[in-house]
Order: sequence, then structure tokens, then C-alpha cells
Amino acid sequence: MQLFAIMAKLESRNSTQRDAVESFLIETLGIDEHENWLMLYDEYLEANRARLASQDESKRNRLTVRDSSRLLLICTQVNEELTQRQKTMVLFILFSFVRQEGGQIPAEENEFLSSVAEIFNISNKEFHQLETFALGRDADDDDSAENMVMIANQQAKAQPKVKKIVHEEVEEGMVTVLRMAALGMYLVRYSGQKSMYLNGVAMRQNRIYSLAAGSSLETNNKQTPIYYSDIVRKFTEDEASDRITFEVRDLTYRFSNGKLGLQPIDMAEESGRMVGLMGPSGAGKSTLLEVLNGNLKPSTGQVLINGTDLYGNKGLFKGVIGYVPQDDLLIEELSVFQNLYFAAKLCFGTYDEAQLTKLVDKTLSSLGLFHIRNLQVGGTMSKTISGGERKRVNIGLELLRAPKILFVDEPTSGLSSRDSVNVMELLKDLAERQGKLVFVVIHQPSSDIFKMFDRLVILDTGGYPIYQGNPVEAIRYFKARTSQINKDQAICHDCGNVNPEQIFDTVETRVVNEFGLYTGKRKYSPQWWNEQYQQYIKLPSPKPRTATIATDYVKAPILRQLITFVQRDVLSKFYNKQYLAINLIEAPALALLLSFVFKFYKTDELTTSIYSFQKNDNIPVFLFISIIVALFLGLTVSAEEIFKDRRILKREVFLHLSKNAYFGSKMLILFSLSAIQALLFVWLGNMVLDIRGMALEQWAVLFSVSCFANMLGLNVSSAFNSAVTIYILIPILLIPQLVLGGIVIKFDQINPMLRSGDKVPIYGEIMASRWAYEALMVHQFRENPFAQPTYQLDRAMSEATFKTVHLLQELVAKVNTIEDKNGTREIEVIKQIDKNLALVIHNLNREVAITKVQAAVPQGITYASYTPKVHQQMLDCIAAIKVHYNQQFATAQRAKDAVFIQMRKSLTTTEEFTAFQLAYTNDAVEDMVKNKKSEVRIVQEGNQFIQKHEPIYKMPEPKTSLDFRAHFYAPVKYLFGIEFSTLWFNVMVIWGMCLGLYITLYYNTLGKIIKAISRQ
Repeated sequence: MQLFAIMAKLESRNSTQRDAVESFLIETLGIDEHENWLMLYDEYLEANRARLASQDESKRNRLTVRDSSRLLLICTQVNEELTQRQKTMVLFILFSFVRQEGGQIPAEENEFLSSVAEIFNISNKEFHQLETFALGRDADDDDSAENMVMIANQQAKAQPKVKKIVHEEVEEGMVTVLRMAALGMYLVRYSGQKSMYLNGVAMRQNRIYSLAAGSSLETNNKQTPIYYSDIVRKFTEDEASDRITFEVRDLTYRFSNGKLGLQPIDMAEESGRMVGLMGPSGAGKSTLLEVLNGNLKPSTGQVLINGTDLYGNKGLFKGVIGYVPQDDLLIEELSVFQNLYFAAKLCFGTYDEAQLTKLVDKTLSSLGLFHIRNLQVGGTMSKTISGGERKRVNIGLELLRAPKILFVDEPTSGLSSRDSVNVMELLKDLAERQGKLVFVVIHQPSSDIFKMFDRLVILDTGGYPIYQGNPVEAIRYFKARTSQINKDQAICHDCGNVNPEQIFDTVETRVVNEFGLYTGKRKYSPQWWNEQYQQYIKLPSPKPRTATIATDYVKAPILRQLITFVQRDVLSKFYNKQYLAINLIEAPALALLLSFVFKFYKTDELTTSIYSFQKNDNIPVFLFISIIVALFLGLTVSAEEIFKDRRILKREVFLHLSKNAYFGSKMLILFSLSAIQALLFVWLGNMVLDIRGMALEQWAVLFSVSCFANMLGLNVSSAFNSAVTIYILIPILLIPQLVLGGIVIKFDQINPMLRSGDKVPIYGEIMASRWAYEALMVHQFRENPFAQPTYQLDRAMSEATFKTVHLLQELVAKVNTIEDKNGTREIEVIKQIDKNLALVIHNLNREVAITKVQAAVPQGITYASYTPKVHQQMLDCIAAIKVHYNQQFATAQRAKDAVFIQMRKSLTTTEEFTAFQLAYTNDAVEDMVKNKKSEVRIVQEGNQFIQKHEPIYKMPEPKTSLDFRAHFYAPVKYLFGIEFSTLWFNVMVIWGMCLGLYITLYYNTLGKIIKAISRQ
């Protein structure tokens, strides 16, 4: 006020000057606060008049050296208190104070104003533009011309290089708009004679006004307003060579349940606009946003970008579309810088580290976030940055790659009013200065936010479009449709605010009953508003563009993506101390607990027996439980991996990144963690239980099972939308592995309908626990250092024993039964004799082929051709086979004795030999793999006998080269005619399951099944 009072020297201009000061105060402080400051101005002015009265007449209208010094001191103080925009307005007022007739400024005053501009940090170029505009001169240089727009009728004199908006209703004079590009500020002045209105308030001739977002200029008839967005677009329309058009034609969307979520809608937008999507809850705002950005394919219609269909040519628009969902897209454990850094690393495959860091720092600086670059983002329970800062970081993730079209869902949700304005100003700046097309879903905007939009699309309940056009004009539109008295009033003339709630108050007006109370029934239905929309709303036709949209986006190669994903995930897990602690402690903790519980040894009243691995009956159970633990750890560590990334993946879908790289990074990290957990479990568990000679193999099996569980967990994490559901599923997934793994319920003791002859039942073949448990049990029994040298000899002896004691005895019994029944005439008995003959002949042929004995087997014998001679031939053949197996047993026994003799020689004492046996063999494991506790040794099924005795010694008999199935505890497996050890074959099967789960993960098979079931 002191500054203005000192400058106001000429009494003839006091009235004009006072009006300028008042206008500045109203704009700066508001209508309610300016009076006291205007009175202060008057007081300073009177004091200045008294001082000037004592001076000579010649000095009263001149700026003295003393005045200049005082003014410069005041300007220095002002410089520290006002914003750059406010200082610019102050300089404009000073121009009006010193302006003389003819638009001239005395040299002394001009020199002073230049000094003020320097103090206010206003450049020479900007000062020249201000001077040209304030004095009403024609633009005399290219820079001034590029930053001015004139609004006039066709006959008005045009200035060279100055952009022009033709408006025939501006009959006399013209409106001139100046853009202060560095400030994002627009100033307007009117030099005509007839009335011109700014936001409904009459403009004074040659007065300079600030043109705020949402403003409109109108003539007397108020038929064709000139909107703020039209003026801004005029400035920017020639600045960007890659401007785009965005069209929507007859777009609808139908939900999976058949309900129509979006009624037919058309749109036409261009670069440089911020478009608001508004509507009540359930109107389909977010659905429309998802359809427009490419996430949801429309049921009918097209989304065209530069005339090309988005859904038919998504590959052409890589890097063009950006999306900021309502939920945060941040990795909470990482810092602000790291969140943007890893996003940039994925987006710019050709950038080196220095370029990436420079890009991220530049983005953070432009967002006003550089000072918090090293702060951890934090979560809802441990906030380290504010909600507004989080929103700006989210937007920054998209700004890195500079998309041409940006979709933002509820950016102000949960923010304070100041943060909301800051975020919306950022989005407005993207549209206004950078020429982007920004779509924003907004629910309850304030007046300031509402006026920022260039265009507004309003949906009503049921997805009906009911308005498209200028935001401020929307209030007049809805008032006019309902014939309200004040239908022409949209902006408050005193404060310049608008009330967006008027729109929905009008749209959702309720019917009043006979008691004067509002009912639940709407006065105007969505269908009625849609009819009004179709009748009164005329959509613009954008200039057609077919040019390809250029972007700097070059996604990283798949290997770099993989490395980046790994780095990002590892860092986030490393900073999550609870996650690290739990996952590194639970494996050794469980190993110690379980091994301590399973460390069984017998005691009596007098002495405590020494623990012996051989006599520990719990070893088979421990091996099986260790597999269940591995499954549990693998599931819990992976079950939420993709689910918690879902919001980030929703954004990264627009980056068109490699799914293989993302899934590969998850697998690499989870497999590494599982390897560590399996190693800790095996090391501690085996140390407590004194399990020797199988640590590597045991680790390989548990690691493989954990990886299987990792893949299963990733599938679940990808398919379900609730963490609660995911963790409820974990025991459901574990229970079949526990029950059907071959130890809780033996495969021989299940429902007969589920059995598969001498093979493991089909349900067992799909249980990873079965393959893992069999691998460990067979390996422990067969490959331990004590048993391994004699295993083949034991197998030969077991085979000979089974054949002579069980199989051949069964054949003799069948032959004798046939002889006893010979001569019968009962048809059923004859049929049974024929079956027995076929059974005996089949098995004798098989044994002769195996043993190569010289014995004739009667062929094609039936009851009708059966004779005593045939009977004797069968017995002779059985006897010959028995002799062969007796010899086989004796030979193997001698060889085994020789091996034991040699082993005893290498061990100096009998005690050492016994200790060696006790250290590596386990009686319980032997009982299990030899099936000792079962009384059933042989079972007849069809025309063959199935061995149930000592399955660990029974070799599989594949039917084809692809038949890898075998009985439980088979010592080897066959595939393509190649023999594999059970341990490594079963491990390969588990990894084959992992591969299958990866394929289902890649194609989201489980998720599609869940969705299909949900539709039923």
C-alpha cells in the first residue's frame, strides 16, 4: 500500500489508480478482506499528498531520487512477501500509475519500473511483454506476438504474427490476452466501447484482469461465451507437432452379468485439455475410464486415437497412454527416488545409470518432491510422506515416460483441500503447458478444482451420459433444463466461486410429498436427462489426424527387465525387516522343534538308552513332515506376491513389459529364498536326528517341493482378489498333499474304485508330496553307504524268495485246484477252470521268458483239452523255474556274504561294523519300503499276480516307452526305455509340475476358471 500511495502522484488519476488498487486487493485477499487494506492505502496516500504539498509544482508529478530510493527499499520488502504472480500484477498496476496520454512513460519512471522488475526477478523479455501489453501497443517482436492472442471480429485490424480468435459478437475494439509462460499466468484487457463481461462482471476499458482457470468472456447477448480453455488451446495448438485427437464412437459396455454399465456415448477431445468425468456413485465413471484407457474392451463402439482404433491396434500405442488408479501404485518399502528409478529403468531401455538418475531427479524437481527423494514411501500404518506427496509420486511414475494421454482415477480422494488443489494444478499444468490430454475422474470437486477443467463429461446412474461441455456452462445448462429462475448465474460475482454441487442437486432433485417432505423418488430420471442431452448437447468435431504418435518410450530388453524386477523386489523385501525375519527364522525354528519332538529312543527304569538313528521309529514320519513343511513355507512365502503387486501391474500393463521377465523375477527370488530355507531345515534337522549321507539329496527334494509350492502360490496369488481368501486356501491346498501323500493312508487301503492295479493311483500321481516322499524313502534305504553295496544282491534274493515262496506256490495251488475239479460238469466251475488255466499258462510263459529255463509250457489248454499229462507238464515247468530261483538266491547270498566279509575287513572291529550299520540304516524306513507290517504278500488281479511284498526290490514293468508310472517305493523309473533312479526321476517330475504351473500362471488359467465359475 505504501508503494502504491507513493506512486499515485497525479490527482487527476487518483480515481483510476484507486480502482486498480482495489481490484488487486480483491483478487489477492478476497471480497471480504480488502476494505481495511484499501483504507490503509488511503491513509498513506493522504500522508503523501501532505508531503507533496510543500514541494514545488514542478516536482509534484516527478519521481525524485529520494522517492526512487524509498520505493526500491519497499520493493525489496515486497519481493519477500508476494508470489511471482502477485508481483507481476503489482508491476502492471505501477505501469497504469505512470502511464501518460498516448501510452507513453516518462524516462525516469520507465527506468524505475525496470529496476522494480529486476528486484521482482522478472526478466527483460517478460518486462518488455508486460510493457507492450500494459500500454496497449502492438506486439513489435516475435516473442511478444507468440504470447498474445487477440479476440475480435473478422473486420478488426490484425497484428502480424499475433494469434487471433474470431468472434463476431465483439463488434468494437478487441480483447487481448497475454500469456506469462513462465508463470502459467494469463492476463486480459478490453479496449472496446461496448460491454464485455468477465465471469459475469463488466470489464472496464483498458483495465488489466487476471484470467483464471474456468473463466469465461461474454458480450451483452451472452450467446457464445469464450472459455478459458479455448484461449489456452489457441496458444498451444501450434506448439506441439504431435498433437492427437481422441474420439469415442457409439461406445457401450456390458458387465459379465449382462447388465449394461455404459449407455451409448460419443466423445471428441484433443491434446491440451483436462477433461473431468463426473457423476453420482454407480454412474460408471471408473468403468468409462477403464474402457477409454484400454483396460476394458467395450461391448460395442470404438475408441480412436488419431483415427486408429485403440483395441485393434494396441501395439501402435506403446507409451502413449498413462494410467494413475485411485489406489497407490507405490512400493511402500522403497524410497521415493527408488520407486521412480525402477519405473524409469523399465521404460527406457537405452538409458544408462546417469541418464536414469538425471531423469528421475528432474521429474522429482518438477513435482516439488526432490526434498523427500530419499524418504521411504511407507504404508497406511507407517506414513512417512503426506497423502498429497504420495499422489504426486504416483503421477510422477507416469510422467517419467511422458505419455500423451493420461487417465487419472480420483486423484483427490482422501486428500486435504490444499493437497487436492496442488495435485489438480499439477494435472492442469500437464494439459496446459505440456499439451497432454488428461482425463480425470472426480467426485466432489471444490470451486477451484472445478474451474480447472477444460471440459466436463457427466454420467448419471446406469451409465447414461447427460452432459458434455464447459464446466461452468454445465451449471447454466442444468438450471435451464429445469427452468430455474437464476438459470444464467453460474459464478458468484462477488467471490468468483462456483458450486459444483448445484449440478447434482439439480440432476437428483427429489419429489416432494403432500407433507412437504422429500421422497426417495427422483423428479428427473437418468433416461430423461439422457434425452435432453441428445437433444441439446452438440459435440465438436476434432480436426482429423492420422499421424503416428512419437514417444521416447523404448522398453528395456527382457534381460534388463528381469534384472530390474529382481533388484526392485529384493530391495523391497530387504527393507521389510519383519518379512526377512519371519522367513529366515521359521525354517530353522521348525527344524529344531520337529527334530526335537521326533528324536525317539527307548528308556527303562534303570538306564537311559543312547539315541540311535537306526532305532528311531519316527524317521519316515519326519521325512514326510519335512515335505509338508517345505510345501507350507513355499506357499506362505509366495501366496501374496502377485496379489500385493496387482495395483502396480495394473499400471505396468500400459508399459507392455514382458510377463516372462516379471514372473521370472518372482521365481528367481522365491526359489532363492526356498533354497535357503530348505538348506537351514535340512542342516538343523539332520544334525539333531543324526541323519547322515543324504543331506544333498534331501535338500534337492525339499527345495524342489518348495519351488512347486512357490509356483502353486503364485497361481493362487494371481487368481484371487482377497488376501483373506488366499490364506484360507493354503490349508485347503496342503490337506490333500498331507492325506494323499502315501503315508497317512496307504495306497492299498483306499476306496477300491480309486485303485490302479499295481501302479500308484492317479490321485497320487498329481501329489508332489507323494513323489518327494517316495524319493527320500527309496534313496535313504537303497543309497545309504551300508546298504548300497549289497542292494542288487538283496534285490535278487528278494525276487527269488517272492517267486519261490509266493508266486510259484500260488501257481501250484491253482494247478492242484484244476486237477481236483477235473471231471465236473458244472458250467460255472468249468468257466473258473478255464480262467485258472489261462492264469497259470500266462504266468508260466512270463517266468520262462524271464528265467530262460528249458521247460515246455502247454499252450491253448482249456477244460476240454486238460489231461493228466498237461497237469504234470505244468508242475514240471514250475519245478524248473523254482530251481532257477533257488540257484539265484544261493548265488546272491554267497556274493552278499563276500561283500560283508570285505566290509568287516575294512572296519577293524565288529563294534565298528555295527556302528556303521546303526549310523546309516533305519529299521522304520526298512519296514515301510519292504511293507513288512502288511500280511498281504501277493494279490491276484485279472490274469496276473501283483507283488505286495518288498516293493523296494520290485522292478517296474512299463507297457510303453512313455509309461513312467510304477508302484510305490519302486527302486527305479523308466522313460523312453531309459532307467532313472527314483530320487532324480521324482525330482524331475516335481519340476515338470512346476513347469505346468508356470504355464497356467502365464495364461492365468486358474483366474479364468474362477471367473467362469463366478458367472454361473
